[in-house]
Amino acid sequence: MAIGASPNTQAVAVQEIALAGSVEIRLQKSPSVGSGVIVHRQGNLYTLITNRHVVCGGRLCAKLPSAEKYLLTTVDGQKYAVPVQGVKLLGKNLDLAMVQFRSSRNYGVAKVANPDSLRIDDIVYAAGFPASPKAFIVSEGAAVAVVNKRLRDDDGGYTTIYNAKTLPGMSGGGVFDRQGRLVAIHGQGDRYREKTQDSDTGARYISTGEGILAPRAHKAEVGSKIGYNRGIPIRWLVAGLAEQNIFLGTKGRPDLVSGDNRAESVTADEFFIAGFNAWVDPGEQGSAGRKHAVSQLSRAIQLNPRYVAAYFSRAAIYEQIGEYTKSLADYDQVLSLAPNDADAYSNRGFLKSEKLNDPQGGLADLNRAISINPRVAHFYYNRANLKTLQKDPAGALLDYSQAIALDPESYAAYHNRGLLKAEQLGDTPGALQDYARSIAINPRQPEAYLNRANLKTDRLRDFTGALADYDQAIAVAPEYADAYYNRANLKSTNLEDFAGALADYDRAIAINSRFLLAYHNRSQLKSSHLKDLSGALADLNMAIAIDPQDSRAFSLRGLLKTEHLADPQGALADLNRAIQIDSLNASAYGSRGILKATQLNDPQGALADYNRAIQLDPKKFNVYNNRGFLKADLLQDFSGALADYDRAIEINPDYRRAYLNRAILKAEKLGDLRGALADYNKLITIAPDYAYAYYQRGLLRKNRLAERASAIQDFRTAIKLYRQQGNKEELDNSIEQLRSLGVTEAL
Repeated sequence: MAIGASPNTQAVAVQEIALAGSVEIRLQKSPSVGSGVIVHRQGNLYTLITNRHVVCGGRLCAKLPSAEKYLLTTVDGQKYAVPVQGVKLLGKNLDLAMVQFRSSRNYGVAKVANPDSLRIDDIVYAAGFPASPKAFIVSEGAAVAVVNKRLRDDDGGYTTIYNAKTLPGMSGGGVFDRQGRLVAIHGQGDRYREKTQDSDTGARYISTGEGILAPRAHKAEVGSKIGYNRGIPIRWLVAGLAEQNIFLGTKGRPDLVSGDNRAESVTADEFFIAGFNAWVDPGEQGSAGRKHAVSQLSRAIQLNPRYVAAYFSRAAIYEQIGEYTKSLADYDQVLSLAPNDADAYSNRGFLKSEKLNDPQGGLADLNRAISINPRVAHFYYNRANLKTLQKDPAGALLDYSQAIALDPESYAAYHNRGLLKAEQLGDTPGALQDYARSIAINPRQPEAYLNRANLKTDRLRDFTGALADYDQAIAVAPEYADAYYNRANLKSTNLEDFAGALADYDRAIAINSRFLLAYHNRSQLKSSHLKDLSGALADLNMAIAIDPQDSRAFSLRGLLKTEHLADPQGALADLNRAIQIDSLNASAYGSRGILKATQLNDPQGALADYNRAIQLDPKKFNVYNNRGFLKADLLQDFSGALADYDRAIEINPDYRRAYLNRAILKAEKLGDLRGALADYNKLITIAPDYAYAYYQRGLLRKNRLAERASAIQDFRTAIKLYRQQGNKEELDNSIEQLRSLGVTEAL
């Protein structure tokens, strides 16, 4: 197995000791991956220690999962399958378990340190097998806080905190002192701070011009990193094994094996650990748990006003709960006590740029962090995120690439570099490569699948591939409302799977009952494809009830009343209200233009609204089409209409309505019969099941081009499609046209 190299001789010596007795643990029925360390041998029976949450499949459990099997891989590459009967949970509420296996091979057995030997600031080495890269890692750090008593019944035994870097998969591995002695079992690393942005149900979406909102991509947000890890000190391991009659040189020493000496916190370190534990694992308390963590850390600071780690941790919690000013004050205090703390500069820079709208201050802090320690990938990652927001794609690209060079397994850096390439650099192949690499490193990133699906939908028109990625995002995160919303948009707009789209919108709303965009788009689906006008109206009413300032909901309701409910005055009131709320709502002006043109007999007012919509959003191809129709039909401005249809098609080369309208204009007003035929041909190429296009092309060929045989073929195709669609009125029209050509057989 590969070993992550460390820079000093002492660390290399510890690596060799740690590797000899370390074991990788995988579960057969769960994606859980962890590490373990051998602590006892009797004959050919080895006992290794790992975390309870590793053998339970990623969670703490009171009972092992039935019929589970555990695959152990030792230093020599040998694999041992262990049934659930070979695993035991240790102690009461301890995040510890023991696994036993038999082998005639010789493996290292960790030497256990005296439980009282570890002190704050002592050098420690965290060891284990990360899920990726596939290499054994030993990481050097220092003990931040150590307490030799249980602080709560449900603290998992976590009373040791250290700052050695760890990665997912190292849970259950050993933490060693400078002599290579086992002082703790690693349990939880800094990864619990890594998350992606939560959905804001609105700010991440852009209009495509026809109502359905397309999703903007989600940025992977790691942001602030505290760099502290929790471990279970050797005292509780000794106690837990003693209950199984396995003694690690402590038999007859009840003071070392007693695990039931809980007491209230009295020292700064005890309050710090209690607060840190409450933050990392707030349980069902949620925000209340985080507030409790703040109170405990505050007590630690009261007892020790120079407790840098407590300020640092409290700053991170304040940021997490939205108390940004308090977070800034704590980072300021950290830097007043430790002026060269690069991590504090990095976190403060992230806070300023992402939360306090101070990009220049954020950039200055990130520059300072990098100048102090230019070998930390995360600093470049944060600066790259900031440069992306500041529209400095070249600078952001350099920083993401540097972050990846320093940490080739930084899936978040690959992910965000892919997003940068997709959104600002127009490098679709590069974006796909980065998304793929990010997913390869961490396959459980729903946002990476989502962003790749969006790219496939918008740029590559790879709807099948996009659907597979949306499906995977949902498989990874079944409660990910945005993934259902995006998949619904794909099904509705590109796959014509209207029933599937409805089910996905329903699911998104079930997960997030205030998901305004899902109400908007479900309403459009119901009105346009499902003929459920009352349901469509109910969705928009609900959106407005959730947010009475939802300009888009008023705009859509006005359009619904215009096109389907024959309520022109109600429509006008809604559209006026949409514009009153948001005077930059281009869609509202476009919809009011339709209303004025079609129902209020106000062509000049319609023209003014269309002009305003285009001024606000020059890419709204549907408004160009509607303005072109107004010019052709009511204003007799045929050249102006042609220019508008041309512009609509230039923006969206697959826009069916504009091809149809332009073909009719060319044939009936401009005398450009061949141009009209070319537009019908293109339209049918885009939409081969579009019956009306065949019907209109048939009329052109019959009445203007004298192409009888081709006209007959077009009408036959239209008849076939209308019959499949159950459209009797248009079917009868097509049959009548065919009869006018003297064709009566097989109708």
